[in-house]
Amino acid sequence: MSRTDLRKTSIKYHLAAVILLFATTINLEGQNRVTSPYSRFGVGDLSQSSNSYFLSMGGATIGARSARYINVTNPASYTAFAAQSFVFQGGVYNRYANLKTEEMSETGNYTSLGNLVFGFPVTKWWKASFGLLPYSNVGYNVNNTRFVENVGDALYRYEGSGGLSRFYIGSAFQLGKHFSVGANASYMFGNTDRTNSVFFPDSLFMISSRRVRSVNIQDVYFEYGLQYHNAWENDLYVDVGATFQNSWDLHAEESVIGETFLGDPEESISIVKDTVNTHTTEGSVTLPMKYGIGVVVGKRNRWLIGMDYETQQWEDYKGFGEADSLVNSSRLSVGAEITPDATSISSYWSRMRYRLGFRYYNSYLNLNDNQINEFGISFGIGLPIRGSNTMVNLGAEVGKRGTTADNLIEENFIRLSLGLSIQELWFVKRKYN
Repeated sequence: MSRTDLRKTSIKYHLAAVILLFATTINLEGQNRVTSPYSRFGVGDLSQSSNSYFLSMGGATIGARSARYINVTNPASYTAFAAQSFVFQGGVYNRYANLKTEEMSETGNYTSLGNLVFGFPVTKWWKASFGLLPYSNVGYNVNNTRFVENVGDALYRYEGSGGLSRFYIGSAFQLGKHFSVGANASYMFGNTDRTNSVFFPDSLFMISSRRVRSVNIQDVYFEYGLQYHNAWENDLYVDVGATFQNSWDLHAEESVIGETFLGDPEESISIVKDTVNTHTTEGSVTLPMKYGIGVVVGKRNRWLIGMDYETQQWEDYKGFGEADSLVNSSRLSVGAEITPDATSISSYWSRMRYRLGFRYYNSYLNLNDNQINEFGISFGIGLPIRGSNTMVNLGAEVGKRGTTADNLIEENFIRLSLGLSIQELWFVKRKYN
C-alpha cells in the first residue's frame, strides 16, 4: 500500500472516530448529567476538567501547552499548535458515586460529553480553537419527611435537572519568542429546572402542591490567558501560565409556576388541580471573577510535572438580584506524565504515556457551617496509534466530596474518561508516494 493510500485510510478512520463521538454526544446529552444533591445550589455542579488527558493529571492545565492537545483553560496555549496542522479532541466520561449520610446510603451513575474541540493555525503567529464543553450540571432528587400536627407525615421532595454548556471560539497570538496571549469568547446556554413539592400521604383532605422554577441562560462572556515558555539544552523546558476571567452578568429568564395536584409520591404521573401563580422574569445571573496561575517543567517527549492554583469569587454570585450564600472557591492541582521512550520501535509499552495526578478543591458551598471540600487522585495512560499522530487516552479519578457530619452528605466517586486526540498535517505536498 502506498503512502497516499495509507493517508487516505488514516483520514477515513479519523472521520469515522469523529462521527462516532458526535453520535455519542447527541445520545448522551439527552440524559440527566449528574446525580448529586450538591448540584441544588448556585449554577449547579461545576464541571471539572473532563479532558481525559488533563483529568489523569489532576486537572493541572494553566501552564500546559502542547501541539497535540487543546488546552481550553488557558487560550494562550493555542500557539503551541504546529504549522499546517489540524487538531481534534473529543471524549466522554462516566461518574459513579456512592452517597451516604449517617443513616442511609445509595448510588448514582451518569455518562456525559467530556469535550468536543478543534484547534488549527491561522498564520505562523496566530492560532485558533473552537468547540463545545459542559459548564455545570443539575440533577438531584431528595426527600425529607416531617410530622405535621393534626395532619400526619408531610413528604417534602426537592428535584432538579438540566445544566449549562458553552460553545467557545478562541484565538492566541505569539509575542516574540517566549510569550503568548489568548482569549476565549464563550456562548453560555442551557436550562435548569428546580421543583419543590410537598405531599400529605396520611391526609385525605390536604392537596399536594409544588413550585417549579426554570432558569434559562443565554449570553456571551470572555476569558483571557498568558503564557511564558522557554526551552534549554537537553530538551528541558518550562511553561508558566496565568488566566483571568472578569465578572459577567449573564442574561437569564426565570419562569416560576405554582400549582396544586393530585398524585402519589411513588408515581411520576400527577393530575394538576389548580395553578396557584405563574410569572416570567428577565434578569441576570452573575458569573464571578476567576483567576489562576500554573507552571509546567519537563523534558520533551520524556516527562513533565505541572501544578495549578485557581480561585473564583463566588461570594459575589447573584441570581436575579439574590445571593445564594456561596463562598469563594479554590483549586490546587498537581500532575505528572512520563514516557519511557517515545521513539521505541520494539516496545509499544515504552511509547505509552503514563500519568498521575492529585487535586484538592474548596467548593463554593458552605452548608451548616461546613465548606464542602473535594479531593481526587487520578491516573491514566495514553495509547499511541501506530503510523499516525493519534492518541487514545484513558483516565480515572477516585475521590470524595463532603462529609456525613452535621446532617450533610458524603460522596465517594469514581470518574472514568475516554478521549481521542488527532493531529493531522494538512496542505503538505509530498515528494514521494
